[in-house]
Amino acid sequence: MGSRRGREARRLAALPAAGAGWLLSVLAAPPAAACAVCFGAAEPAAMQGLQAGILLLLGMVGLVFAGMGAFLIAARRRVRRLHGQATEAP
Repeated sequence: MGSRRGREARRLAALPAAGAGWLLSVLAAPPAAACAVCFGAAEPAAMQGLQAGILLLLGMVGLVFAGMGAFLIAARRRVRRLHGQATEAP
């Protein structure tokens, strides 16, 4: 039981040092610099490319959701067919 208290005491003693180290690393870090697009000094070609990339990613998300929906509908129909209920889901 004594060794457990000793470990807890060492952990508690290390907390202020760890917190101070974290605080110094946060304060000493250079500020993050945004790209030219974020600052608004973008060329029209860069903005068109950015918009095309966003649309492509949104399209991929839509395809994944559509595929999941199609799978769930097919699984539901298969379960109904296996249980002898031949009614189609709308």
